[in-house]
Amino acid sequence: MKTSRRQNSKKQKTRPENICNKVLSDFPNWRKITKNALEQKGKELPDWPNYIFAPIESYFPILAEEEIDFKNSSNVLYNYLLVNQLAALVPWSLSKGIYRFSQELFEELIDSPLPEKIPSEILKKLPQWSIYVELPKNKIQDCNGFFTFLESDKGRNELRILLDYDNRPAYLAVLNLENHTIEESFNLFQQNIKNQLSNINEKITDSLLEIYKQSQIKILKKIVPLILYICSENAEIKGSFSHSNYTQRFKEKSPSEISPASNVAIWDVGNELGERLRRFREKTQKNDLQLRSKTPHIRKAHWHHFWVGMKGSKALMVRWLTPIPVNF
Repeated sequence: MKTSRRQNSKKQKTRPENICNKVLSDFPNWRKITKNALEQKGKELPDWPNYIFAPIESYFPILAEEEIDFKNSSNVLYNYLLVNQLAALVPWSLSKGIYRFSQELFEELIDSPLPEKIPSEILKKLPQWSIYVELPKNKIQDCNGFFTFLESDKGRNELRILLDYDNRPAYLAVLNLENHTIEESFNLFQQNIKNQLSNINEKITDSLLEIYKQSQIKILKKIVPLILYICSENAEIKGSFSHSNYTQRFKEKSPSEISPASNVAIWDVGNELGERLRRFREKTQKNDLQLRSKTPHIRKAHWHHFWVGMKGSKALMVRWLTPIPVNF
């Protein structure tokens, strides 16, 4: 079934809606907080790119007035996560976009080699200021999905990911997007894990650090291809209305229009492509048994990136190329 913007407000709320409602309810004056954050653009804080709703730093002054102590070392991690949740959920509430991948496309994306040499700036092409991506069950233990949004930390562009787990706090992952390839962004992510854990517990052993670091990289390698696909030029994203038109209208919307969307917008990602991939696998498995003497093989799915436009105004484009049969 194709997606739809929910028409009946009495229907059961989606998980990201419930999370959003819970976090915003903890800040009854969240509109005032947001308005104050946005008013700092180009004044108390340097101007920030339009693809960023409001940097986390812009929330600090008024949240400090709300008696949130950011200097108290015992609460610093909790408060830092709280601000990240606010920075993700306020802009998400304006669009309420939920992206659902087909099982087949999800598996193909995470099985494809990570495009390490692609500039990580492609991840700045999120279709809205903040989105929620659902994960198929049991792909990441106890994880239902994640919010992702763009951040400007003292002028440094970042992609921030809030993993939505069952019965435990959200986990924050940060990718630095400043003139790096995806491989370099991953390397910086690993270094930041080491620094953060060392600051929390100086006695942590190298072996434990390595185990934890590799577990987080494994998770990130399942997540980044999904975001990359949503940002790609040939992404198959369908709903009850045009995703490209919706995205364009959203880009023209002013951040100062702080009006939550009345309904979620659910987007199916790769349903038709997933069906083609399923049939393709069935066919190639059958042909592989029948035509072994002709050495048929599959050229694996992979990423292709290129630049378009004139010098000085070039734009990075990425496409995901499906598996290609050879000698079938």
